[in-house]
Amino acid sequence: MTVHDHRSGGVLHTSASPLPPLPPLPVAFTGRDRDVDDILASLAPDGVSGGDFAGLMLTGLGGIGKTTAAIAAGRAAVDRGWFRGVLFVDMRGYDDTRMEAGQALDTLLRMLGVPAENIPPDTEARAAFLRAELDRSESGVLVIADNVSSARQVIPLRPASARHRLLVTSREILPGLGARVLRLGLLDPEAARDLMASEVRAAWPHDDRVAADPDGALLVAELCGYLPLALRLAAAQLIVDQHLQLGLLAKDLTDSAGRLDLLQDGETGIRLTLDSSHRRLSVSQAELFRLLALNPGPEISTVAAAVLAGRTLRETRIMLAQLARTALVSQTPEGGRWYLHDLVHVFAAERARMHPEPSRQARRRLLEFYVAAAGAANDSVTALPDSPPELGVFHDRSHALTWMDRERPNLVGTVQAAVATNHPELVTELAPALGSYLIRRFRTDDGLTVTRAALDAARALDSTSDEAAAWNNFGLALHEARRFDEAAEAFGRSGELFRQCGNRRGESSAQGNLANSLRKVRRFDEALAAHQHALAIDRELGHRRREGGTLNNIAATLQDMRRFDEAIEILECARDIHRELGDVDGEATVWSNLAMAMRETRRFDEAVEAGRHSARLARGLGDPHLAATALEEIGAVFQMTGRFEEAIATHQKTCIGFRELGDRHGEALSWGNLGLALGAVRRFEEAVDAHENALAIHLELGDRHDWARTCGNLGAALNGLGRFEEAEDVLRPALAVFQERGDRHGESAVWNNLGAVLEEAGRRGEAIQAHQEALRAVQEVGDRLAESRSLTNLGDVLREAGHVGAAIAAHEQALEIHRALGDRHGEAKLQDKLGLDFGEGGDHQAAADAFQRARRLYLDLGDEDGEAVALLGQADALCSRSGFQEAADAAREALVLFRRLGSADGEAAAWYCLGDALHGVGETAEAETALRRAETCGQVLDADGDDGSGPDAVAD
Repeated sequence: MTVHDHRSGGVLHTSASPLPPLPPLPVAFTGRDRDVDDILASLAPDGVSGGDFAGLMLTGLGGIGKTTAAIAAGRAAVDRGWFRGVLFVDMRGYDDTRMEAGQALDTLLRMLGVPAENIPPDTEARAAFLRAELDRSESGVLVIADNVSSARQVIPLRPASARHRLLVTSREILPGLGARVLRLGLLDPEAARDLMASEVRAAWPHDDRVAADPDGALLVAELCGYLPLALRLAAAQLIVDQHLQLGLLAKDLTDSAGRLDLLQDGETGIRLTLDSSHRRLSVSQAELFRLLALNPGPEISTVAAAVLAGRTLRETRIMLAQLARTALVSQTPEGGRWYLHDLVHVFAAERARMHPEPSRQARRRLLEFYVAAAGAANDSVTALPDSPPELGVFHDRSHALTWMDRERPNLVGTVQAAVATNHPELVTELAPALGSYLIRRFRTDDGLTVTRAALDAARALDSTSDEAAAWNNFGLALHEARRFDEAAEAFGRSGELFRQCGNRRGESSAQGNLANSLRKVRRFDEALAAHQHALAIDRELGHRRREGGTLNNIAATLQDMRRFDEAIEILECARDIHRELGDVDGEATVWSNLAMAMRETRRFDEAVEAGRHSARLARGLGDPHLAATALEEIGAVFQMTGRFEEAIATHQKTCIGFRELGDRHGEALSWGNLGLALGAVRRFEEAVDAHENALAIHLELGDRHDWARTCGNLGAALNGLGRFEEAEDVLRPALAVFQERGDRHGESAVWNNLGAVLEEAGRRGEAIQAHQEALRAVQEVGDRLAESRSLTNLGDVLREAGHVGAAIAAHEQALEIHRALGDRHGEAKLQDKLGLDFGEGGDHQAAADAFQRARRLYLDLGDEDGEAVALLGQADALCSRSGFQEAADAAREALVLFRRLGSADGEAAAWYCLGDALHGVGETAEAETALRRAETCGQVLDADGDDGSGPDAVAD
């Protein structure tokens, strides 16, 4: 190496001695492979993007591991031959005696072997000397300047050639340096646990406390915020005390007030590290920093921070950006929101407690802001289009909901902070708006927390009116949590308190909510009485919007009572009211309920259109939950009309939708409906999986009614797989639940499914008894459609058992019910059933006539699949009574239809039937050809065909 003598202008020749070694890496260096790769990508010889300065700045919170990552990358770069060595200098930027640029240059030149007497005295000359020496080096050198706090410290250290690199580590972003910035993040949980384990084993090689308690280790890591320095300090506690267990260490760390005291080892600590950064803040920055700890949630918006600080939005935004530059505050990826690392939050909260009065005033300002903004958001969500809220903070309903979605943790935290700081009036003011939102978004746990706190606050204020409202909101949260009996009790208390206050509108609300909870526990008469009470008050007050909502709820109760025609009439009145008012939300809800009622009355086309109209309105409102509910109803229509693939695709979509919305109950119902659709196309394994997914959610929610309903459907799917014992094992407990609750409708559906299982298992006597029990149950509740299904299933089992006369009687009763209901599709199915009955009894002419009646009905309905099956049954009956020519004609018509439908099984059955008929008329050659064609089409269609009976879906 050659060195210039600055005194004489000559050149001094020095030995090309090796560069000093890098500081050693910690024993527990882990979890940084990706970060090291990112650093190396910038240090690589081909990693220069242009310009004459190839610098990289590694930044992040103090204690996050910048130094170790830089050293690891430096070692790797030398190993790859990119540099002949690394010059490492600690700039001590956050110490009281930081190293200035001139001192750093002196240190680096000495590392290069330059004698002290030859080093120039001033900084600029030293910088030129360093650049000259580096340029004379045949291979590159990496300079690592660690713990830098200002660009001035390292600008003179920048190499002139891209062959050499400068790697800077700093807690702050230093724009003046002109380097590429790489921000170091926290460790992932597993890497954090491994770091602690390595630290402990380095001291005590046989210590397995961390490995023996992985859950405890992960909890400690979480309490350390996954910060490497904190993790090493936690491990130090385990090293010092060999009997300290992870659980006790975690318990000690849980106390946030003492956490920073624990995370130190006498030489360094989290508080010392953070304090060195904090001392560099200006007075105004330090004030904002400590106030940020007062925010009740994990993130704060720039607007809320301005309220907290009592400053303008512009001033606050600039100061937040300055704090983010120091790494004491972090900004979310999308911008506009800010947060503190957990340990930084503890440190900032300590500083806030040192200034009690300013902190109290700032917290009050912030809580009042959240209360006012939440109220404005709720007004925007509930306002009619022609009557926008007075406080125009939000553009529209969607904007308000989006704001509440983002601020939910802060709003829930505001309630808790108001309780903790003895501001019950803020709780009672915020809880109604927030509770309504939380219920809308299915945040059940948060809803219970907020409404219970509001109840306590109202009692503390000794306010009857506030307590009445709080009981009502608490009841809504209980209802959403599926705790219907408790909800009904809460609504009852609310109604009584509203009556005492003379608040008729509140009384109406409590009565309507009471009715909805009573309906869920199937106390229908009481529910209708409560709804009628609410409706009378709504009309007395002239509140049309509430009247429409109450009518909608009355219709829902009537649907549960299977009184669908009445429900449709009432729903149409409710729809007209909401439409007249321009209440799109209410109208969309009514359309969804209309779709359900129309489906049950077999007005399928209208049901699909109603569901689609509801979904369109909901999407326009930005209400994905209502849109998913409407879509689920459309899927149910597809399923009921035999469009099973469309039904499956629809239910799969709603499963995902409800899951993303956090509506576990809705997701469970979607899984159940998907299972039914899969079972209808004999995909029983998938159906079992779907029903088991639904069961798991119902168990999680503690919902015994829906658990029993799903057990009934799971039993039907297991029956389809021939797993009869398993099916019975899930059906019997479901039956017990419905019997215990007095739910005769649910009980009937399970009896029907149990009867199908017993029939398939060859236990026909027990199967007949089961279907008779199902029939008795639905006759008690007056559900005519369910009675028809039970009669149909009973008739099928009776026919299989050889009791043809009893089977005909059961099917004829079912037929009369469908005629009375105007259900021509159901009537056609029952004519098919009677055709099979008469054929089994030997009355083939009566069988042919029944199939002919079924065929005509299907033809009028445009149901080609049903028409083909009826023609096939008719042809078979005609053959049996020697009407071979007519049978051949019917078989040929069926053949055409099955070909058009793409049904190989149906086509095969039609060819076989045609072959028999042709044999009967003596056309032997043609008959043999038909039979050969049948063999090429696949398996013969089961003699019963797809009769559409099968298992009962246990509906909600």
